[in-house]
Amino acid sequence: MNLHLGHGGNWIELANASGNISSSAQVEAIIDDTYISASAAASGFGAGSGGTGDITAVIAGDGIGGGANSGDATVFLDTASAFFRTAVSASAASSGFGGSGGGSFGDPPTFDQDGLQVNEFVASGSTIGTLTVTDVTPGDTATFEIQSEYTDDFFNISTGGVVTANTLVTASMNTTAGSGSNNSHPFLVKVTDGQNNVVEETIYIYVRPNSAPVFRQTSVNGSIITNFTSSAVNENSTDGSTIATIYFTDENSDTITIRTGSVSPADHFNYTINSNNVVITQDTASLDYETYTSYTLSLTASDEHYESGDDDNSFTTLSIRIPVQDNNPPVVNDQTLNSINENSVNNAVVDSVVASDDESDTITWTSFTLRSAYLDGVGTNVTSSLGGTSLYDPHANPFQINSGNGQVTRKSGVFLNADVADRYEYEVEVKDIYNAVSGSGIITIPIDDDAASSIGTDGNTYYIQEGAESGDNLTTNTNGYSSGDVTFTSAVSQMWEVNNISSLDVLVNKSETLEEFFFKKLREFPTPLISPKFNKVLKEAGPGNPTLTGKLILSFFNFSHHSIKGWALKKN
Repeated sequence: MNLHLGHGGNWIELANASGNISSSAQVEAIIDDTYISASAAASGFGAGSGGTGDITAVIAGDGIGGGANSGDATVFLDTASAFFRTAVSASAASSGFGGSGGGSFGDPPTFDQDGLQVNEFVASGSTIGTLTVTDVTPGDTATFEIQSEYTDDFFNISTGGVVTANTLVTASMNTTAGSGSNNSHPFLVKVTDGQNNVVEETIYIYVRPNSAPVFRQTSVNGSIITNFTSSAVNENSTDGSTIATIYFTDENSDTITIRTGSVSPADHFNYTINSNNVVITQDTASLDYETYTSYTLSLTASDEHYESGDDDNSFTTLSIRIPVQDNNPPVVNDQTLNSINENSVNNAVVDSVVASDDESDTITWTSFTLRSAYLDGVGTNVTSSLGGTSLYDPHANPFQINSGNGQVTRKSGVFLNADVADRYEYEVEVKDIYNAVSGSGIITIPIDDDAASSIGTDGNTYYIQEGAESGDNLTTNTNGYSSGDVTFTSAVSQMWEVNNISSLDVLVNKSETLEEFFFKKLREFPTPLISPKFNKVLKEAGPGNPTLTGKLILSFFNFSHHSIKGWALKKN
């Protein structure tokens, strides 16, 4: 074998030896030991200047790469980069140079991938991925192509390494154990670099089987659900309330189509479909547990391949149940209200009946029914004895309740008397709009006794004029008509009653007879006030003529009534 080094058309024989040169390291060793002539040096060979072009070493002869061959292999030394590059002639390549008969002098490229992944049902012509290689030779080229042994024709590759689908991609292409844990499709490719180094590789393309969309709870990362039961919805839930939010995802990132089913037994709910969830809301003012204890709904999710007809299995149904919670009725406990004075005014507020509702529903006080009336020390119900005719016969049912707020008030125009009935008991019922059943309780209303009435003497003498008419007032003035009206007052509000005195009733001193009293008082009147006729009768009358005296007294007291201090009532 001969190794020659040339520059600018001049060749220098570097070696003439027998045996094989099997690596670039041997060539470099030979060059390092090469003697450079003065003329070659003068022309720039091995120097920093002078001469043009690359230094070329030609390896000729048999035995290159360890096998017999004909043809030459040229090693180029790029003076700009100081790297060797090889070029193998067709005759040398066919005789095994760079192939199984021996190695090349440039390092071959290596593939960066051994597999690709693609979703099922990708259409023909779609890009699957791009293959790349790593080559230690700077600026080297890489040309990709399919190996002749690949006959499935499912995929293709461009010279630049772009892998595309030649047909609709299906999971049935996964037939061989690949680089991963799943069966894949073996795609046979090769790459050729600038030194004609050819590297073959099997790229395993895994077709991800298409999967149906799934429904999830709480979020797009939540648990996958195959059926769904919402939290129980109270009867008092209002129109527009959010009942549940259900999420949906697709492992293959396919476009998802959501369809809604009917609501049974009544269309009381709505669906709102968003990009990754469905919101279920109430579509009625309120629910009624006594009518419907639960509702059933349904959702379906399908991906684009179901919609296109490629995959009839990429379809998911979700059954939904919405239970209705029976609303609790309001509660009212037995209670004693604040007491009310027997002398209170009409419509006076007693107190309010307290009731509660677990769900904070609006409460209505539906009834307020008298049960009984009692008097302390008397254990029996006195209701039947109460007629409501007067203060001494108070009403049997003197109270009322406001149905909207439970406030209890005294009715107008009723009588209360703690001396007759000092407590009343009522039964009250409360309810909300969601319950036919009501809560009930016993309400006790105590009656306070009013302060005792007393009218005491004030030490005055009261007078009235002899000729006073009906409606004229008594006076403290001795003339019987001047100012100084007699007024009776009380420290508390009173119901006043006036007892009439018969015209035959007179005020007399307990120690005097009627006649003695009459004649004594008659003599106190001035003479001009007594008529002549009356004087005549007066002369004839006296203790000895009781009949005439009685007539005289009657006549006199029909003419004028006198009230005398300190005299007791006595009838003739």
